[in-house]
Amino acid sequence: MAAFGLTALALTMVAVILTVRNRQRSVWLQLASALGLTGSSVAAAMAVTGTIPEWCWWLWGLSAAHAAAGILVVHARLDARIAAKQKQPLPSRKPAFLAQAMLLALIPVALVKSPWLGAALLFSAAEHLWTLARLSHAEVVQTPLRTVGLRALALSIAYSTLLITGLW
Repeated sequence: MAAFGLTALALTMVAVILTVRNRQRSVWLQLASALGLTGSSVAAAMAVTGTIPEWCWWLWGLSAAHAAAGILVVHARLDARIAAKQKQPLPSRKPAFLAQAMLLALIPVALVKSPWLGAALLFSAAEHLWTLARLSHAEVVQTPLRTVGLRALALSIAYSTLLITGLW
């Protein structure tokens, strides 16, 4: 628990410093925050069971992987939106594509535990890859961010449902 407390304190301090410096949209801060927030599942399991069961490590790792991949897709979308407004070429989406490759590479490992976990990873990566491939289309880039956010929320709910089903 001390390690969780110290990690939470460190993340909070970094977040405050970056926010004061108006850098709260930093990709690295958002990725670290996703890792920390999904790590709350480990703290909750430890508080309830007194240990950290194997399923909890799966839940944390796969939730963090999905969150990181999603964050990079959002940044690719925002970069594409800015480029479109400034009439510039589509910026590189390489980090977002690499994150999806990471999700796909995890599928064989997840299948050892449950086919549902593999399905969750495949579903997440497929949705993100579909979005990334379509960012060169003006109507996709023009999609209101509220709509984009609701789609991302629906994807996360479906992904989490598949994870829980697979870990049940």
